[in-house]
Amino acid sequence: MPKVPTYDSFQATPTAQPQTRFDAPAMVDTAGKQAQQTGQALMQSGGQLGQVALDMQRDANKTRIDDATNQAVKLDTDLRLDMLKLEGRNALERPDGLSLADEYGKKLKQGLDGITASLGNEAQKQGFAHVGSQISGKLYALASGHMVKQQETHQKEIWQTGIETATERATLLYADTEERLRSQEAIKTITAEMAQKYGLDKDVADRAYTEAVSPMHSGIIKTLIADDKADVAKAYYDENSASMTLQARAQVQGHIAEAGSTKMAETTADEVWSRIGPADANSPVRLFDMEKQLRAELAGSPDAMKKGVSALRERASAFNAQQAEVLAGGINGVWGMIDAGAGMRKVQNGQAWLELPEKDRHDIRKTLESEAHARESRAYTAESRSLVRSQRNEKSLLLQNGDQYLTDTDPAVLARMSRAEVEAKRSTFGLEATKQLLSKWDTLQKPGKLSEAKMDKQDFDMVADSLGLSPYSRGINEDKRRALGTLQFRVEQLINRQQQGGITLTREQKMDLMKKEMAQEVIVDGGMFSRDRSVPVIALNPDQIGDVVIPQADRSTIAQKMAERYRRNQDPLFAPTEDNLRHWYLMSKSQSANLIKGP
Repeated sequence: MPKVPTYDSFQATPTAQPQTRFDAPAMVDTAGKQAQQTGQALMQSGGQLGQVALDMQRDANKTRIDDATNQAVKLDTDLRLDMLKLEGRNALERPDGLSLADEYGKKLKQGLDGITASLGNEAQKQGFAHVGSQISGKLYALASGHMVKQQETHQKEIWQTGIETATERATLLYADTEERLRSQEAIKTITAEMAQKYGLDKDVADRAYTEAVSPMHSGIIKTLIADDKADVAKAYYDENSASMTLQARAQVQGHIAEAGSTKMAETTADEVWSRIGPADANSPVRLFDMEKQLRAELAGSPDAMKKGVSALRERASAFNAQQAEVLAGGINGVWGMIDAGAGMRKVQNGQAWLELPEKDRHDIRKTLESEAHARESRAYTAESRSLVRSQRNEKSLLLQNGDQYLTDTDPAVLARMSRAEVEAKRSTFGLEATKQLLSKWDTLQKPGKLSEAKMDKQDFDMVADSLGLSPYSRGINEDKRRALGTLQFRVEQLINRQQQGGITLTREQKMDLMKKEMAQEVIVDGGMFSRDRSVPVIALNPDQIGDVVIPQADRSTIAQKMAERYRRNQDPLFAPTEDNLRHWYLMSKSQSANLIKGP
């Protein structure tokens, strides 16, 4: 049993307990392990980076190859389009002696080589080489197939050319029976070859021959008709119509009928003209009587009747044109004698005078009276005022015939006249206006001047329209036409004066000149029942001069200057009369006042 311990010593003995062994744990090599893991990670990362770089290079190669492929496809497309345009002989016979496939294969290879040279590395070039090989093979196959098709086309071209050559030869040498038959046989041989190649049966082959030979028959018939051998053409048609198509027959029948009616019409028109046509150059054309007789003779052939009437009218038109030429020559001949100093008795006994119609003789007499008056006045200085009036009297012819001047000065009308016809207008317009018309006619004979004159006419019409003269109206009355013709003459006179000395005005400068002249206006008294109105000086009617209102300030200034001039030399032009005052007032506004016939 246990012993109770005392205070003086240890009575209890400690019992020994089992000893537990303590071993200190081994320290983990963390730094080394981390270094190992880091190395492994770096190795793994390096492999991934290498793969990324490889992928990037692969993508870059693919991009370059794709771009090169696009270029190659475009090149192939352009070559195909160019190649497929070549047909027949052009596709088979190339200038450099190569076949079509080899020629375009060579062009493609040159293009592909250029694209290959632009690539950056061997991988790209190897990748593109496969694409180029495929494109080359397909283009070569296409070119070879195209050549096969064009061989057939070329054969057709040869056949067609042979048929056309035979047709042309037969048409040109229609009078040579042997050559015509050879051409026909050549066409027959060609169509037989075609039928054999395509395996045509006899009916189809016969139709092919008919279609091929019909143009030859039609051409021969048309040539015969053109040579005025309608009867021979009809006989040829009757002989060969069986070997012509229905369409060709219908067409040729129309030509034969047309030629027959035309010949009948022309023959009848000639006979009627010979019987009752004009006997000489100055005889009238009895067109109504001739048409009446022709209609009676061709009553059974409406088409021939219509053509016969047309033929008579053409003859009448030509005859009238000839009469105009003869008349112009006669008038010019008379004026030539007068200008050379021949007396009127000699002139009036001359053949040229005797052959003129009375109207033209009358016009010449009036013109001579006016010119004689002017010549007499020039010899009498004291009558200088009368001289001016006489000179203006010469212009009165133009004023009276302004409507005709408007017609004749139209570039389209003037260009159709002969120079002799224009010269003969002296009896109608007077010497000055006729000279101007002749100058205009001479200008129209130069290249490009007709178009320029037409533009000038358009510009004048625009200005005239602004004045209310209505140049575009078809129903314009005779007074307005005379005013237009007179205005046309005055405008041309002003332009001619500006162009003296070799200066040529442009279209714009001419328009500016006309507009400036139109702005030079005066007031014309309208009388008790009408309003006063402004009128450009250049457009004044001679009858309006007496009604021109002169402002008081202008009246005083002009009257003073006239008085000074009159005191110095007693010139009647400056005498203190109302007529002179108006004249110098108008002259102060525009030089065109000198173109107006005075009171």
